[in-house]
Amino acid sequence: MISIAMTCSRNGSADTLQIRYWNALVRFGKTCGIEVAPVTLPLYTDDTYIAWCAEHFDGFLFTGGVDLDPVLYRETNDAGLSKDITPDRDIFEMKLGKAVIAGAKPTLGICRGIQSMNVAAGGSLWQDIHSQCCLGEHCPKDENDKPRHTVYVNGRLAEILGCSEVETNSYHHQSIKETVPGADILAHAHDGVVEAFALRNHPYYLGVQWHPELDPDWVSEKIFTDFIRTVEALKK
Repeated sequence: MISIAMTCSRNGSADTLQIRYWNALVRFGKTCGIEVAPVTLPLYTDDTYIAWCAEHFDGFLFTGGVDLDPVLYRETNDAGLSKDITPDRDIFEMKLGKAVIAGAKPTLGICRGIQSMNVAAGGSLWQDIHSQCCLGEHCPKDENDKPRHTVYVNGRLAEILGCSEVETNSYHHQSIKETVPGADILAHAHDGVVEAFALRNHPYYLGVQWHPELDPDWVSEKIFTDFIRTVEALKK
């Protein structure tokens, strides 16, 4: 059995996580014959606790959620483009991100997760793609809308998926702006918005901008099973 620790959101005084992340890990673990024990990590920012987590869990999943504080990537929020910032989550994920990079622990990021992983590695974000850089639709117009668009993939992600383009869901208004040297952009939308990245000299530090755990399909299966198999292979 492998243990995969997941970051979470803060809802009032409670730290919470959508059950779909648990379900995806367990479901696709069974698909490839691997027992997965998902664990939700509370937003406890103590250095000793975070170091212990980075050492003792086999893999990590950085989940979706609200915006990061732009101060973390050397910008301000004077224009109010970044919303619903959760300081404890930002602190926790920055510390954990740096720890899993240093410890070479396999890590997958989803939506906010890819953004957090990029910032933890030293990169930056577009605070609002719709006013700053994009031409297409990347978030719902209303609660009943389920936007999808084509994502063009390359490199390691193309190898995982076995193709060069896929249709994905789209629920975000921020995205990767700049990466650090040693990071590869593995996917983009038609308007250039970054949809996936990975660190080149890390066993598995990969994020996607869409939600493969939401209404899982064959793309979801390939992403999760590749991640789970890597976690098992690198388990110490």
